[in-house]
Amino acid sequence: MKISTPLLLSLAGAVIQTQASPLSVADNNFLASIDLPNLEEVDMISIGPVTPGGPDVTLTGTAKSIYEQILVLNPSYNPADFGGEPLKPEPTLAEKALSQLEGRTWTGGCCRCTGAPYNVEAYDQATLDGINYLLALGTRQCGTGSGGVLRAACSYNSAIWMVSRTQTATYSPCNALGVAANSIYRSCYLDYRVNGQICDSGGFCVIIGGGASC
Repeated sequence: MKISTPLLLSLAGAVIQTQASPLSVADNNFLASIDLPNLEEVDMISIGPVTPGGPDVTLTGTAKSIYEQILVLNPSYNPADFGGEPLKPEPTLAEKALSQLEGRTWTGGCCRCTGAPYNVEAYDQATLDGINYLLALGTRQCGTGSGGVLRAACSYNSAIWMVSRTQTATYSPCNALGVAANSIYRSCYLDYRVNGQICDSGGFCVIIGGGASC
């Protein structure tokens, strides 16, 4: 199992710009080989405690369903106990995300720059809901199956994906994926829609797009 180092994200003060810093041709060819919208069954694997100081528990599903499973196991679950954010969106969420964009290198950040099937736009509120659930999961690990692809969130045909460039099982803190997705959202939002991607130096990309069946 490949564990990505803690994602203290870094854009070095830069934001994703439309058509700026696209993925290389090789990376686009790799992404084109994966039909993300048709991978409805490939939900993420999440590993971590559900009670402070408790043993690791492995759960599967989208960020929302994993959060709901945690509440069944621990009705008193408090995201703050696990380095997470409360589900209720806070006005300072964007600022908090920016404060975490330090110490990590991201490449290939761009808006509406991917080819089919990734060029379908996602609904803004559905995307925000997915981001909030990822942030609420805190520092527990979220990862892909052996194929290197996970669907972290999906509703109203709008999804957040994590794709490993090595096509092997890859893990990252759940809230770090939320911060990455929030960075895409803040930079790529336009007319209640969002589509974009950003890639981590550890070898995976986070993609927001529509066209999923959910």
